[in-house]
Amino acid sequence: MVTIGTIHKEELIMADGSKEIRDVVDFSATIDERIGDGFYFARSLKLVKHIFANPELLEQPLNVPSNFDYK
Repeated sequence: MVTIGTIHKEELIMADGSKEIRDVVDFSATIDERIGDGFYFARSLKLVKHIFANPELLEQPLNVPSNFDYK
């Protein structure tokens, strides 16, 4: 199950040490080992990580290949 909160402003410390106010959203996920095994979950998390790194993929139609490789 995945939950996504509301967008809100929050002060963040950037990599260079400066502070910026940015839009952020709380995100939470939970998994249930009764419906899948570790192999399935590891592959699923790899896909989620790829989507977070490339959010533009979510704007493409479902019939467009993403060229994602689980290797």
